[in-house]
Amino acid sequence: MCRRLSFASAFLLLLLGAGCESMPSFTAPQLPDFSQIFPDFASMLPDFRRMFPGFDRMMADLFGRPLDVPTPPQPPSAQPLVADRVIVLKGQRLLELANNGTVFQTFPIALGSDPVGPKQRQGDGRTPEGVYRIDWRTEATKYTRELHISYPEQRDRERARTNQVDPGGAIFIHGLPRDYGPFDPPKWYKDWTEGCISVGNLAIVKIWDAVPDGTPIDIRP
Repeated sequence: MCRRLSFASAFLLLLLGAGCESMPSFTAPQLPDFSQIFPDFASMLPDFRRMFPGFDRMMADLFGRPLDVPTPPQPPSAQPLVADRVIVLKGQRLLELANNGTVFQTFPIALGSDPVGPKQRQGDGRTPEGVYRIDWRTEATKYTRELHISYPEQRDRERARTNQVDPGGAIFIHGLPRDYGPFDPPKWYKDWTEGCISVGNLAIVKIWDAVPDGTPIDIRP
């Protein structure tokens, strides 16, 4: 009851002081916990501020500091997942981003113009198969962004040397030409690259952000 009267007295002073010069400040022994005295106090603040334009200043004058109104805790912002593995399913035309064994994002892809089987040589239009790494990246490309795949590895070079062919190279995950804009095809109807893995322009930005250099990429038939 005393706390309610104390608040009423303070509020009366506030009303009397409305429109006057700044009132001398004093330090109250303890700032009342208005949220306990009036459970709806926080929701009433907009009305007080609308009725009394100097509400915040006057409360600061009365209590020696601005009125603190507890705000509900905000949930922590979700941290974007970082892939620890990229999985390419050539037969399904899908690229998956995985973290700790769980796939958290999937993108449709287009492959090389001769997509069946692993890459054997320069110019065969095939996409490699096996486990490689994302070893570097660039934005200096007409295909929006590119992440380089570490083909050829030593095993690929040895196979090419046995077959007396050039193993080829320059295999990337990349987007579409920049003039397509922020576009992701819902489905690819044609394999059109020279052996690279193509995704849409929105997708390549998401992959770029989620896949650090050094991430393994498992390219499956």
